[in-house]
Amino acid sequence: MLFFKKKNKGNIKGNSRREIIRLEPQNVFGRKQRVQQAALIWAIRLLGFVMIIIFAVFVVDFFKRTYLYKSPIYAIKYIDIKTDGVILPDQIRRWAGVSVGDNLIALDISRVKRDLELIPMIKSVSVEKVLPATLRIRVSERTPIAKVLMTDGLGTETVYTLDDSGQVMVPLHYTQMSVPSPTNDNLPVIIGIGRADLRIGYRVSSPQVLAALRLIVAFERSEMSGLTSIKTVDVSYPGILQVTTDEESKIIFSPDQFEIQLRRWRMAYDYGRQIGKSLATLDLSVANYVPATWKEISSLNTINTNQKTQTKPQTRTARKKNA
Repeated sequence: MLFFKKKNKGNIKGNSRREIIRLEPQNVFGRKQRVQQAALIWAIRLLGFVMIIIFAVFVVDFFKRTYLYKSPIYAIKYIDIKTDGVILPDQIRRWAGVSVGDNLIALDISRVKRDLELIPMIKSVSVEKVLPATLRIRVSERTPIAKVLMTDGLGTETVYTLDDSGQVMVPLHYTQMSVPSPTNDNLPVIIGIGRADLRIGYRVSSPQVLAALRLIVAFERSEMSGLTSIKTVDVSYPGILQVTTDEESKIIFSPDQFEIQLRRWRMAYDYGRQIGKSLATLDLSVANYVPATWKEISSLNTINTNQKTQTKPQTRTARKKNA
C-alpha cells in the first residue's frame, strides 16, 4: 500500500511570500541604479556642452583681442561728423572721446551716443560703424529761443538759454562754434524765474516758464514777428504773462490760446496805425472788450519797424543758431 505525504500548502504559500519579499527590494534597487546612471550620463553630456560653449566664447574673445582689436585694418581712418547747428565738428569729436587710429571694432558706440547726448546743447545723436575704418556721427542740436540772466552776490552775470522744451543750457564758447555769431543778444529775456529752476542739462518745471516758451514759439510763427519783437517776458505774476516789446509796449497774455490772442494783438496794432498811434498797454487776458492804452508813434519806432519787416527772414534764421 502506497502512502503519499501531503504537501503543506501553508508552507508553500509562506515560502512563496518570503521569496517575493526577498526579490522585490532587488528590483527597486535596480531601477534606482538605472535612473541614477541615466541622470549621470545626462549631467556629463550637459557639462560637456557647457564646456564647449565656454571654450568657443574663449576662442572668439581671444580672436578678437589678438586680431580684430589690434588689426590695423580696423583702425579708424575717417570720422564723419555732421550737425544741423553750429557746433564745431572737432568739438563733437572731443566730446565723443574718439580719435583717428582707435579700433573701430572695439569702440562702444552706445557709450559715444550716451556721452554726446549728455551735452545740454545736443538733442539727439546717431552713431554708426562703417567697416572697415569709418565712424559716422550725426548730431541734432537744440535751438535756444529765450535766455535768462542771473546775477550773483558779487555782481557777476550768468547767461542761461532755453529751448522750446525748457531745456536749460549755457551759451557755447566762440571756440566751440564753426559759425560764431552773437545771436543770443536777440533772444527774448525771461524774468521772474527762480535760480532753483535753472539746472543745466535739465528741463524747467515751472508752468509759467513753459507757457512763456510756448508764447515765444507762437509769436515767431505769427504775423506780429515781422512787426515787432519780444524783449522780455515776465513770469512772476501768477496766471498771466507780461510781455515787453522793443517799442516798450506792455502786452498781457493769459497762459493759453496764444494764436487767438496774437490775432487780437494784430488787430489792435493795425487799428493803432490807422489812428496814428502805437500801443502803450494791451491786456489780452480779458476775453471781451480788451483794455488798451495808446501813445504817439515816434519816428524811431517807424524806422525800426520797417527794418524788422525787411530783415524778417534773417532774424528767424539767426535765432535758430545755437550760439
